[in-house]
Amino acid sequence: MATTTDLLRSVGVPPAEAARAGSLAAEPSGDLERDTAAVADALGAAAGLLSRLPRRPQRSPAEQSAAAVLLADARRLREAFLRRHAVAVYQRLTSGRTRFLRLQEIVDAAAERFPGLVPTPAQVAEEQRHPQMEQDGHQIDQGILLSHLLADRECGLHLLHAMRRPTAAALDLLEGFRVTGRATFPSMTLERQGRTGRITFHHQAWLNAEDDEYQGALEVLVDLLLLDDGIEVGVLRGAPMTKAKYAGRRVFGSGINLTQLYHGRISMVRFMLERETGPLGKIQRGHPGPVFTGGELEDGVEKPFVGAVDAFAIGGHCQILLLLDREKKNADALFLLGKALDRFHQIGNQVGPPLILVFHLGPGGLCFLLGTDQPIVDPKRPHHQHSDDDQGNKNDGHFTHGILPF
Repeated sequence: MATTTDLLRSVGVPPAEAARAGSLAAEPSGDLERDTAAVADALGAAAGLLSRLPRRPQRSPAEQSAAAVLLADARRLREAFLRRHAVAVYQRLTSGRTRFLRLQEIVDAAAERFPGLVPTPAQVAEEQRHPQMEQDGHQIDQGILLSHLLADRECGLHLLHAMRRPTAAALDLLEGFRVTGRATFPSMTLERQGRTGRITFHHQAWLNAEDDEYQGALEVLVDLLLLDDGIEVGVLRGAPMTKAKYAGRRVFGSGINLTQLYHGRISMVRFMLERETGPLGKIQRGHPGPVFTGGELEDGVEKPFVGAVDAFAIGGHCQILLLLDREKKNADALFLLGKALDRFHQIGNQVGPPLILVFHLGPGGLCFLLGTDQPIVDPKRPHHQHSDDDQGNKNDGHFTHGILPF
């Protein structure tokens, strides 16, 4: 079987340089200082070898095979290093768990303190200049680090506590918000109305689809809502849309921004991971107390949240509704998980077509529709014979339906 060195030599990498890939097979010794230096050297060599190859879109099949094996070898070394040293790495980054660092701050600090373990902010920014399909997935390495930290109970709880603390941006805005009762971002606005804090989504260009800016704005506004003593309950609702097809209709949300995802601008950490552990964690569990107790149960500041769905909630916006204390819905509101059951295996392990799961709350209960993505006209609900995804593509299909009463 061809080795990584053989594959690199076969695509024109000089033998002496290709031989450096052999350092990726070394096993960590168990000594943190020694292993940090060895891993930095091996991963630096791997990065240099990868840079000798063309960018992904221009690679030949042989070059792509060499790149894939090189990346896999580098990730095996990262996994081996973190199996031995993840807790020690977290202790170093947080000064013995005396500092509370957010997920993004952890990976940025790790890039500086442990070279090669994760990409630098500059490397991530450069990769995000290219479409997702043209990337080598360097942000996966951030996920490898965080998976090991979260797998350790003490480190994981400390990290989740850090993510539920108020953001610095919210603390900067708090005094002004207490005076004006209003805070605005491009994608949404928080207004204090009586004892209610109303977060209104108005990401007009994307039908309230989520991206990095949206996620960051939501967390700051949730922080302000929790911090303001004049607010007792939070309400989430979409603004009336301005796009012609939905003009005047309030759209709760269209899930992840597929256009931004296609172009590689959805961040692994800042969006995918901080979304769950930041704003959604705070909606569900509130802010923690000032002192980390080391336990799963903490005293903190929690407030009830209500969601109002007028037109539809798609994908991740359905997930948000599951965290809320109450939901108010129009009788014809549509709830669509999109292709969350994509490539679902039918009974008997026979592979079927991609499936679509749709929820619709009506007078009789929660209706579900399950089926394929082939064209359909539903005679029972003709005005919902199609549902738009994030960027307006049709997800029509042949549906089986039923009622879940409640």
